Amino acid sequence: MTHDAEALIDAALRAARARDWAVYRLRFAELRAVHARPPAPLDLRGLQPPEPIVRIFEALERSPGEPVRAILPHEPVPLYALLRERGYSYSGEQRADGGYELLIERS
Repeated sequence: MTHDAEALIDAALRAARARDWAVYRLRFAELRAVHARPPAPLDLRGLQPPEPIVRIFEALERSPGEPVRAILPHEPVPLYALLRERGYSYSGEQRADGGYELLIERS
């Protein structure tokens, strides 16, 4: 192989690596932006027990490691022990509309 051919191959490889790196950085930035957004809440008001709890655990199983936000008609005190047993932490607050918003995350 001639020196010119080797130089062309080296230049092509450097360009490909730079292009791949640029694509990687873009994808990483997109992923970081997606994960920085708070999760859309599950509106569970109007459901009969135990359906809200069932849907919360389905959401947690669907996206392991991702937080889950839920809007409930009232504070779900019976849910707290179930979450702790399964390794989740939670925080919540009363909403102005009378509902209760809960954020659940892996401990």
